[in-house]
Amino acid sequence: MPEIWVPYGSVEVAIDIRIENILESIEKTLQTLTNDEIKQKLSQINFSGKVGIFVADDYEPCLKLAAIIGKVLVEKNYNNPNVQFIVPRKGAASVRKRLEELPFRVSMVQVAEGEPIAEVYGDVTTKILLSQVGFDGLFGFSGGLVSMTRAIESQVIGNSFIVHPILEPSSGTSTEAAKMVWENATQLGDVLSISVVPSQGDVNDIAIGDLQSSQKVAEEKFLKASSKTIAEKARAAIISPGRNRVGETLSSSVKSIWNILGGLRDKSTIVLLAECGEGLGAEAFKLYGAGRLDSEDLSRLSKYIEGLEDLVFLQEISKAHELVVVSALPNYYIESKFGLKSAKKASDALNHLLSSQGSRTKALIVPQASETLLKV
Repeated sequence: MPEIWVPYGSVEVAIDIRIENILESIEKTLQTLTNDEIKQKLSQINFSGKVGIFVADDYEPCLKLAAIIGKVLVEKNYNNPNVQFIVPRKGAASVRKRLEELPFRVSMVQVAEGEPIAEVYGDVTTKILLSQVGFDGLFGFSGGLVSMTRAIESQVIGNSFIVHPILEPSSGTSTEAAKMVWENATQLGDVLSISVVPSQGDVNDIAIGDLQSSQKVAEEKFLKASSKTIAEKARAAIISPGRNRVGETLSSSVKSIWNILGGLRDKSTIVLLAECGEGLGAEAFKLYGAGRLDSEDLSRLSKYIEGLEDLVFLQEISKAHELVVVSALPNYYIESKFGLKSAKKASDALNHLLSSQGSRTKALIVPQASETLLKV
């Protein structure tokens, strides 16, 4: 019996599964840039005057790059008044901690509703947007202007979802919602975009250029490294969002499910291993878990709530598939509130999978589902 290890919070857990029950174990090769290689790529940037760097994502690869950019600026003899790292309220603590050894300001910003998005930069000369590309159920891809818009909680997100309501996620594709967000690119003026292509919590590559071109290059590189074509659709999958923070809440963890749906038949069983040590996550999930959102009204809400689209996706997908969540969350929330199946151990979830789909069922195993897009 092979022993397959998958990420679960800060550790890994073993999946003890018979080889005849494995359709395929989809492992991603870890490919990263060294710090020197990253510095070499950054050498093409012409820093001048007052520099403002908006850090749109606070995942580890993006934080690592922010720290390296700071060190490059130190080496160029930039001093504190001339460099400002700009962060949204939610990412402020993570960015400050990562940059605490650098002699630069880290300023928190919040754009008021109706205020131009360009106001985040103030009077800086060199405007830089630092973000991390990834899969997004509503916009197809995160990164660039999508990450920036999500970070400052602009009503643009709500408008995109309400104007173009969809019930099923569209990871890795071009969506109408994304087109709406990118229509605001001209508001920012001359901004240099640095897009991080992640690989299992590290930097696989970076794309540097204007907002549109850097995002396109980053998406192409990420899609090439993350797409996996399988021979046949499966009736079962055992997945983990991956390492680091992608599995820290229920709302962040379920996003990984959207990426693997293309490899599953209808009425499949999906086992999600995500510790969810930080709880339910997005505001919509918290309100729903507290009974303050009616499931019948979700798709008809006139005001956007953070995470609303993922909650709608979760409801729709749970009608077509059985979802089993292995987490530290109480059964009360997983089963009574969200209507999913709860398990405390991977072995219990596997036993349930085999009993519901049959003892001869072959399952896909995806240890890095947040960075894996399945196709047939």
